[in-house]
Amino acid sequence: MMKTKKIAACLLACALACLPLSACMNLSPSPQNPPDHPDVPDSPDTPAPPVHTHTFSTEWSMDETHHWHAATCEHTTEVSAKSEHTMSDGECSICGYKPPHVHVDAAWEHDENSHWKTCPACSERYQEDTHTVVDDVCTVCGAEFSSSLLAFELDETTNTYTVTGRGEETGAEIIVPARHLGKAVTKIGNKAFHADAKAPDTTITRVVLPDTIEEIGFNAFTHCTALANVDFGGVKAIGSSAFWDTALTVADLTQVKELGDYAFYACPVLEDVRGAALETIGNSAFYSCSKLQKIALGTALKSVGKNTFYKIAQQMTVNFAGTLSDWLGLNDAVFADSYLMSDTRELYFEGTKCAGNLVLPQGTTRVPQEAFYGIKSLDSLTLPKGVKSYGTDCFYNCCRSETLKVTYEGTMSEYLADAGAAACSYNAADGIELTVGGAKLTGALAIPAGTTEIPARAFYGLSDVTSLSIPSSVTKIGEYTFCCCGITVCDYAGSNSEWNKIVPKGIFNGSGERNGEFYVVTFTCTAPSDSYHRTYHSERSSRRSQRDMYDA
Repeated sequence: MMKTKKIAACLLACALACLPLSACMNLSPSPQNPPDHPDVPDSPDTPAPPVHTHTFSTEWSMDETHHWHAATCEHTTEVSAKSEHTMSDGECSICGYKPPHVHVDAAWEHDENSHWKTCPACSERYQEDTHTVVDDVCTVCGAEFSSSLLAFELDETTNTYTVTGRGEETGAEIIVPARHLGKAVTKIGNKAFHADAKAPDTTITRVVLPDTIEEIGFNAFTHCTALANVDFGGVKAIGSSAFWDTALTVADLTQVKELGDYAFYACPVLEDVRGAALETIGNSAFYSCSKLQKIALGTALKSVGKNTFYKIAQQMTVNFAGTLSDWLGLNDAVFADSYLMSDTRELYFEGTKCAGNLVLPQGTTRVPQEAFYGIKSLDSLTLPKGVKSYGTDCFYNCCRSETLKVTYEGTMSEYLADAGAAACSYNAADGIELTVGGAKLTGALAIPAGTTEIPARAFYGLSDVTSLSIPSSVTKIGEYTFCCCGITVCDYAGSNSEWNKIVPKGIFNGSGERNGEFYVVTFTCTAPSDSYHRTYHSERSSRRSQRDMYDA
């Protein structure tokens, strides 16, 4: 134990002996000899280095999935507040991020040089490039490049092409393509192939139009005097004077609905018009087509202009695609001043000629003016009750003999009440055989008691009626009521003064007994208080000439 205590004391003494030696040595820190613990100041006077604080932008940075604030200090890899987007209505509600726009697919568009698509969402063009054309078709967009040499113009309103002229085409045949630069060709423009009357076009002989063509403009082929054949394709409307003075012999207007004024004016060899779809025909559309002898029309027909069929062939056949009832349902505007029905016409309903006995259907209420004018094929005519309107000259010159047999299916009172029926046979033939209520009017004709009015021309041309009695109840008599009859004696039950109030113009013209150049009717007023006797003279020598005079 004692030995151990001696050893410890020796060691302590040695340590104390070494302390002065270390104090003499220069052991302070230096750049060459840094301290072992640099973070601990070796004296109270040395300050601690500052702590670095990152700074960040106030603006958001973002990618497709996240957003964050980027560091603005030298530590650029540092970020703050990074998180995934919170999407609402197509954008992040925190940072405002919107996904990049993806164009919506659309159809190709093109012009003569290039093609493109237009995004319907943003209206921006994309995939724009020049055409790659193989065999007249762009292999990318499908645009067709016709080899036609004709001149075209794009209608930007309809996005279709109009043919405006011959362009570089010099051939005799004008073949119009259905499409040009990928768009439909729908119209032949105004004056597209027009020539002057003093310098007509004698080179164009044939025109072929596709089904896409719907309209031919005005004066389009005027004075193309060698143009003999036109395939009208899908044409619906033909403008005014479009084929004036051309060499067409047949106009196959199968799909055409509208013809303008003078559309085929003065086509010298036009013979046949096929227009079953026609709705309106303009003024003078076929004026002076001197060889026109056949026309086909349909139930859609609404109006025909003035002088449309004036100065055509002496004899023309009208083929109507509807029934007799359809024909009677046409507007007066079809016939008025159009010369559609005129002397020496032949009329067919659905292929059957209107001839022999014409029976108007029950329920007929009107007959258009000139509806049967000049057909010269009727022997007899049957009229139902209730027809309240007979147009002017509806049966003019319709009889193929000198006498037309007319049967009215009602009574004499009903006949007189149907004022139109009473006058419908005016000018139908030289003579009329009228049957009313099953009895033929011949010999003595007695107007029923109580009758107040006798319509104009009610008994016109009844050559078999020889005497007439009129009751005093009659207060009105229409013009030419008994004109061109066989009446020689007339008795009126009223007074002379009453007769003078109701007697009309030309009541007995062309009637009576022949006396040289005159016809004479012996007339007597039989009222006891004012009896009167007179004779009526007609100065024309024939009933036919009398009728012609009044018609003029």
